Amino acid sequence: MKTIEITNGPSREEMFDGLRLVSEKRLIPFQVIKNEKEKYFAVIIHSIEAEDGSGQSWNLTFSVNSKYLSDEFFVEKTGKKEPYVIAKKVDFNYFKQLIEEKYPMPELRKDLVRVKVYYSTKTRKGVITVE
Repeated sequence: MKTIEITNGPSREEMFDGLRLVSEKRLIPFQVIKNEKEKYFAVIIHSIEAEDGSGQSWNLTFSVNSKYLSDEFFVEKTGKKEPYVIAKKVDFNYFKQLIEEKYPMPELRKDLVRVKVYYSTKTRKGVITVE
């Protein structure tokens, strides 16, 4: 089992809006880090469960392209441009804006796997557990 740390993500309203629009495969952006490599990806939220009574801690189930959970995704690649990967200088807010504008990123909706996630909307941090 491995974990990927979430360092930024949606507000509670954005998260529940993504769940409400699951039938249209609404993408919700997350910023993650592993092995000191920070990356962005977008997911499709399938379920949200209260983790405690605070209204700020959640157990999520979401789908993400399987390659974004692999160790290779977090390795620096030099000289080779990957399809549908945005330039490094893009910050999380710009990535989020592209997702909201439905920027054509078909890669984000392919080869999906479901994962369990703990996420706090208060800190906008969490953990993805991959078995």
